[in-house]
Amino acid sequence: MYNNLLQRINLSDKIQDSQFSLRWVLLFALIIFVYSAGIRYSWIPIYSDNTAYQWNDEILLTTNDAYHYATSAKLATDGQIHNNSQLTHNSLFGENGAIVASAWLASKLTSFSMETITLYLPIILPSLTGILVLLIGHLLGFSAMGLIAGLVTVSSNIFLVRTRAGYFDTDLLTLVIPLALIYLLLRIVKTNDFKNALVASLLLTTQTFFYNNAPLLSEIIIITFIGFTALLRRDNASHLGSILILLPAMVSFDLPTSIRIALIVGAYFLVSQHQTEKGKLQKWTLLGIIAVLPLSNLGERGWSKVSYFFNTADTTSNIGNLSFSYTSIASTVDE
Repeated sequence: MYNNLLQRINLSDKIQDSQFSLRWVLLFALIIFVYSAGIRYSWIPIYSDNTAYQWNDEILLTTNDAYHYATSAKLATDGQIHNNSQLTHNSLFGENGAIVASAWLASKLTSFSMETITLYLPIILPSLTGILVLLIGHLLGFSAMGLIAGLVTVSSNIFLVRTRAGYFDTDLLTLVIPLALIYLLLRIVKTNDFKNALVASLLLTTQTFFYNNAPLLSEIIIITFIGFTALLRRDNASHLGSILILLPAMVSFDLPTSIRIALIVGAYFLVSQHQTEKGKLQKWTLLGIIAVLPLSNLGERGWSKVSYFFNTADTTSNIGNLSFSYTSIASTVDE
């Protein structure tokens, strides 16, 4: 009965053909952009005439982290700030470098000051998240629902609070890679084309550039795809090959990017050469999962928790009862 049920479930058959042309999708994306920018700009006119909220003829940024990343962007643009060589900063191409690079690029393409750029970029960038949600809806054949979901995404309370004008922080790009990954994995489900896995895996090599804590969420998404394949598509060579291509991107320890890319491309060519040999792909996929999952961020995090538990248990048995103290972390009222 269970097997019969699985045989009758075919997600790609249930995915509807897109009902809207590219012109409509572009219009929906524009609506999301305008709406997202409008609600994030809304507080600016209220304080624009208050000199207490201004510096260098521009409204102040809103958080300490915003000033950290704005300083990094200004340092990348000018080479130095007030001859201070002791500034802590993020590089253009390091972890969390995307937010810095976006301001640096804007300064090169426009004549605006860095104060203006870092104030208003948080109005523009969050719309990327809503547009990715729209594209997922369009892929599934529900473009209108994708529009609604995109509007809800950009206006959800916690996301809105952390992406308003002046909040120049990595929160602006937190969901870009995970949502792009979901989109590409759904394309694999719909088209049975493992080339999407190559794009997804290469994209994952850049995820710490966008947000340094993104790998854990991305791995959970990939593991969900692995579970879906194991339950419903274990005989699908394209899905098995896609998993093999994605696995090198999940290794958590510091591999040089060039080696990681070489492993991904090597896995892609291996799958291309054996894409019709389902038995081999099943064995290789199983071995790859067993080998890589313990080396992933998720496996590493799980092992650290288990180790902590047993170390604490040993300490307790040797010392006796331990007292626990609780630390209160204050946050903003809105959050």
